[in-house]
Amino acid sequence: MVPAKLVACPICETDIDADKTKCTVCGIPRSLIELDQSIETVSTDEVESVINDLNKDIFTLDDEEIWALTRKLGAITNSTSDASTILDEVIFECPLCGTEVGEHDSKCPGCGVVFEGDDEDAPARREEYEALFMQAKEEFIKIKDIPISPTILSDLLKESMTARIEGDYTKAIDRCQEVINVCKKMGVFKDNVNRSKVLLNDIRKLGGNYKAHLIALVDAKEMIERGDIEESISVTEKVLGELDVIYQFETSFHEVKKDIKRFNNMSISIPFRDLISGALVARNSGDHEEGIKVVNEIVEMVSRLDVQLDKIRQGKEYISQLRKKKREYKSHMDELVSAKKMLEKGKIDLAENQLDRVMKSIQEKL
Repeated sequence: MVPAKLVACPICETDIDADKTKCTVCGIPRSLIELDQSIETVSTDEVESVINDLNKDIFTLDDEEIWALTRKLGAITNSTSDASTILDEVIFECPLCGTEVGEHDSKCPGCGVVFEGDDEDAPARREEYEALFMQAKEEFIKIKDIPISPTILSDLLKESMTARIEGDYTKAIDRCQEVINVCKKMGVFKDNVNRSKVLLNDIRKLGGNYKAHLIALVDAKEMIERGDIEESISVTEKVLGELDVIYQFETSFHEVKKDIKRFNNMSISIPFRDLISGALVARNSGDHEEGIKVVNEIVEMVSRLDVQLDKIRQGKEYISQLRKKKREYKSHMDELVSAKKMLEKGKIDLAENQLDRVMKSIQEKL
């Protein structure tokens, strides 16, 4: 059996088997042990390429692409190092990406992670950053269909990524949190717009006026595209609140109109004329809160009319019993007819008093 070829490690002088990828003692990669290996220089075009890549929306890249970018950026920043100098200094691998690291390097030339010596909080802050970055990515996915000024999120993301590469996790975490906050605000805007669209469609079906609020939503969309997030949210919240009032008016008005048709068939329409007119005036002027008050008055009137009409029906049944018993009933019938005419003229209070009196008198005869 032919023994494996041994190569002496230039750092610790340990003999390394040919099939090993790194020194078993100091960890130096075999690629740097081979003397004919050299560090590849990076051209200006490659530098510009990486910068352009970083200007992209970072959330459109997957984890492997992000990792490759950070490693490439790290390699660019160290591309002028002399190969023999690196060979003399390398003593270990980066614990994150495995890139060879010099003894005096303050950060990894591959992934850009900064070596912070004995700072025990560094791993925890790095984990916090990675968790926040994933949360930012999730929040962005929720609102990615909203057009927005490209500088808002991209600037924050580039600052976060740059700070992460430089090892400034405090700044990286802050910028990530800002991205999350912006995305959440845009989520509020999106929710307001979606809810407003539903109300607009319902109001349109009910015949209500909605055009002014539709225009306001278009204006809010232009605001969000310019990056005026706070103002756009304020506009959509106002629109949503007003549409909710309009919807309440239209739905209740639609219901009372059906009740009014029922009373029209019984020739009882006069009591509603002024109220219906008042509701329409409020609707056309845009004062839907006043319109709701008028509609509530109509609902109350409908309820009172129903009660009085029930008394008239019950009274007729009592009179039928009086006839069978051959007792006087004609005066009571006249009073019922008179009360109905009062209702037709809108004199509900007078009709109510008369019907109460008639019902009591009929019941005494029974």
